[in-house]
Order: sequence, then C-alpha cells, then structure tokens
Amino acid sequence: MTDDGTTATRPLVEAEPSEPRSAGPACSHLEPLLAANLLWFGRALTRRFDALLAKRGHGLTMAQVRILFTLDGSGPITQKDLAQRTEVEPPTIGRTIGILERQGLVRRASNPGDRRQRVVKLRAAGRREIDQLITFFEETEAWLTRDMPAQRVRQLVSELSSLREQWTAEGDVNDCGGPAAEPDDEMDKRS
Repeated sequence: MTDDGTTATRPLVEAEPSEPRSAGPACSHLEPLLAANLLWFGRALTRRFDALLAKRGHGLTMAQVRILFTLDGSGPITQKDLAQRTEVEPPTIGRTIGILERQGLVRRASNPGDRRQRVVKLRAAGRREIDQLITFFEETEAWLTRDMPAQRVRQLVSELSSLREQWTAEGDVNDCGGPAAEPDDEMDKRS
C-alpha cells in the first residue's frame, strides 16, 4: 500500500529473481516494450476469458464472442466480411457460425442486395447473450483492475483508445480491430 492509500502497481510482466522466467515475453529485452507486453497480455486475457466463459456456462469461446459483438455493431454481414473483421479463418468461420446458429444466437439468410450471397444476422437470443456478456466483461474488468487506481485505469483506456482510433483512421485496421480492407503495411513504407 502506498502513502496515498492505493496499491503499488507492478509491471505487466514480472519475473521472480530466483526462478526461471515462465510468463510474459520470452526474452528479457522485450520486457520494456509496449507491444510485447500487450501481445502477452492479450493472449493471457483470451485464455482467462475462455476459461471463465466455460466455467460460467456461457458455452462460448472468445472467437464466438467476437463474432457476436461484430454482428451487433455491423448488422447483417457476409460470412467473408465477418471472417475478415474478426480475423477468423474462412474455413473456421463457417464452422463457428454453424455452432452459433445451432445455439440460436445467429442465423444465415439471403442477402437482399445480392441473392447469390448469404449474410449472417444476430438473433434476439444473440442480443440477450451480448447483454450478459457485457456484464461478464464488466465484472472481469473490475477483477483485472482491482489493484489499480481508477485514474490509472481511465488513463490506460484513454491511451489505448487513442491508438485504436489512430490506427483505424490510418486504415491499418477496421473498427473491429481486424485488417483493413486493403492490407497496407505502413511500417514497411517507413523503413
């Protein structure tokens, strides 16, 4: 506990001095890098969310959750566009949509604009599941940030949101975090 009553924070990746490193970036020289920490944290959170979703009986994986949230934000969308936005491989997206369809959360329908295409739509049960998932994410976030002062949480969210908005505006990613429609690696151009 610090003098101001908050809990002292630890780095995202922390090694015990007497034990070999087993978590976080594999190389200690990556430890101070934001990207390395975010990648490690993202993978760890995905594993944790998958485990918690299973434990709470949601019967969903994070990939399925991403699909539901994407459909909620986009409305009916082609399977191909859904695969791109969620970064789920096309063969996998078909099976995943099938699972969500059998659970009554989504449905495939003819595309009114092009009868040759089919679109994926969120069903009412899918919308109710999203409401439950929002509560689940809020509870998980409260657990995740339990040792962080509220101001630091707001600052972290603000900084990451600014980066997300910048990348979306630059066309590096779409609004769901998936690749832009025409992938273009700005980092290669800057080299």
